[in-house]
Amino acid sequence: MGPRSFWRNAMGVRRLSVATIFGFLCACSLGSPSGIYVAKTPNEAALIQLVRSEGGHLSGRFEGIRLEPDGSIKDLGGEVSGVIDGQNILINVDPTGLSLGKVTLSGSLQMGHLHLTGHNPGGPLNIDMDRSDQRTFDDRAVSLRAQGNEIVAARAKQAAALALSNTAAEKYQMVQRAVATVEAFNARAERALPKIGAFNDRFRFITERMKSDLAREQSIHGAGQASVARGQLSGAIDQTGGAGIQLHMGEEDSRRDLVNDATAVEDSKTVADGACVAARAGRLGPVSVDAWNTVCGNLANVGQTLSSELDRLRAGFAELDATWADESAKQDQIEKAGDRAVN
Repeated sequence: MGPRSFWRNAMGVRRLSVATIFGFLCACSLGSPSGIYVAKTPNEAALIQLVRSEGGHLSGRFEGIRLEPDGSIKDLGGEVSGVIDGQNILINVDPTGLSLGKVTLSGSLQMGHLHLTGHNPGGPLNIDMDRSDQRTFDDRAVSLRAQGNEIVAARAKQAAALALSNTAAEKYQMVQRAVATVEAFNARAERALPKIGAFNDRFRFITERMKSDLAREQSIHGAGQASVARGQLSGAIDQTGGAGIQLHMGEEDSRRDLVNDATAVEDSKTVADGACVAARAGRLGPVSVDAWNTVCGNLANVGQTLSSELDRLRAGFAELDATWADESAKQDQIEKAGDRAVN
């Protein structure tokens, strides 16, 4: 299991392994565990500086830095305390400016590699850090800040480009809304598909129940109470058949709503497709090519799914229509037979 981010656990952002934030010392035969330990990931860096005192007690500090997707930088600091006995180590990390309190970690320090495990409010922690120096951490921090500046500048450039044309901005937002609308309908269609099969099963079940009641009715012979019993079963058959008709009517209402929404979603996508064509042709004025490529690419992807979902719905509805036609014809014949069996 890779390092879990203290960053994410502590700040609710995402996790940067405490390993990433709290690495530990090389005890054992390499001498004093005192020193600096560093962990790095593509968007994070963490440092722990440890000082060993009498009785194996440890004190020190930690620093952390995280590059967020929007280019912002999160900095973290705090105090470290603990004990070491041979290769075994136990530390407490007390972050400043955070309300989660101390985090306790235990593990081992061997050959300059510190492995720690523990738990905090964000979940279990599994941490690895290696002995290093302040410059290694500082260089990584500088690099992350530079990347953050580049991201911020790129986002600002994109925003400025969109702002150059109110029309372009409005069309861009319209395409974004279309993507969300199509995604929502795709999810709805996915939920609707199993219900179609359930309707098929219910139509067939109603037919079987009517057949069972007809068989019972036809097995009762004689007049008087026998005739009354047959009449009751015939009425039950008619009632069950009526329930089937009501079920079919309810299914048609649900289908009508779904089909109407599908038409509206397709129309929305068609308009959004036109905006993408116009934007890529430069007819909407200055725009961010990257922004349009992203949103229009998203539209194309959800559009492909929409096409597939609509095909599946059409096939499902065709099967449902065929099932109802078959079962309703059977149910009609059973009702007529039930009426005849009364006398």
